[in-house]
Amino acid sequence: MKTHTEGGHEVDSDRLTVGLSEWRVAADGETLVSSGVGSSVVVALYDPRTGVAGLVRAVLPRQSEASAPRSSAPPAKYADTAVREALEAMIEAGASYAAVQGWLVGGSEMFDLDRLSAGTAGRTVETAAETLDRLNVDVVGRAVGGDHGRTVELDAATGEVSLRTAHHGTRHL
Repeated sequence: MKTHTEGGHEVDSDRLTVGLSEWRVAADGETLVSSGVGSSVVVALYDPRTGVAGLVRAVLPRQSEASAPRSSAPPAKYADTAVREALEAMIEAGASYAAVQGWLVGGSEMFDLDRLSAGTAGRTVETAAETLDRLNVDVVGRAVGGDHGRTVELDAATGEVSLRTAHHGTRHL
């Protein structure tokens, strides 16, 4: 159902946006969307038994590596803490821990930024994958690396993860 407009475009009320350093949990046919995913990493989580979905968008690997005090940055900024928090919230929403599956998207090296340490995107992807492994969540799809941005959608009704890029079209993981 279309409910309102943003910038002249209709926005679907059951589409929930996940921005940088955020995570969200959805169910009941909602769709989680994260646009402009470049070097950040999106972890899509889904329980096919209950239809509970989670989407994480982390920008750095580990909270323990952060130079800023822990209290000053949101835990969702870091792949390790964000994945754990989102999974816990999914379980609270009714997901079956043993059934949750994961997908990794993003981690592009789009820009050469001297102030960021080399390979931050790759290390963030690696940390997300390691965290999922430690939590016994199977990674069933990946679209990582490269030099292009993506829009990621996770449909909580079907568990379908779709990617859209400017030059590569839309594909499903």
